[in-house]
Amino acid sequence: MNNAKLRYKLSELQYLQYKQGSQSGLLNFKITDEAMNRIRKNMTAEENNRHKQEHRNFLYSNARMIEKVFPTIERIEIAYVNHHQSIVDDTPPVEKVIHFTPQSLDIFEIECLNPECSSFGYDLKNDIYTIIREHKTEYTGERKCEGQESHDHPEQSCEGSLKYTIKVFYK
Repeated sequence: MNNAKLRYKLSELQYLQYKQGSQSGLLNFKITDEAMNRIRKNMTAEENNRHKQEHRNFLYSNARMIEKVFPTIERIEIAYVNHHQSIVDDTPPVEKVIHFTPQSLDIFEIECLNPECSSFGYDLKNDIYTIIREHKTEYTGERKCEGQESHDHPEQSCEGSLKYTIKVFYK
């Protein structure tokens, strides 16, 4: 196995252990999102896309229906403006509203618009869980993408941003 493949496989193991909080096995340590971005920035575009697909598969394999997690929820809405500005071009912002019903899966991740980004995007799950736990009905926030432009510009930050409003409707 060449060094690039070995480095990629190691990063996969580290990432899975980090996300699952595993404290057993050969790699007995925690790794930060920033460290994972440094590892992923050295990936080729193909490796980056494969890594993102594996992340999506992981999300779906661990997802639960909203009604199973929060039986008092009627629906959740996320209205957002997703923007990516680059030196080369200025991608038009994407404005969207996503509706979640009780039968929807609890995956609240919005993908970064930058196709070369090493990050998975913006995960709003913790925000939504906090809003529901505190029995609030609305929350507005803004995030900057924490990713790097992967293989072409390893030291260039992504420059993506997300402005969002989450509304929770209770039964």
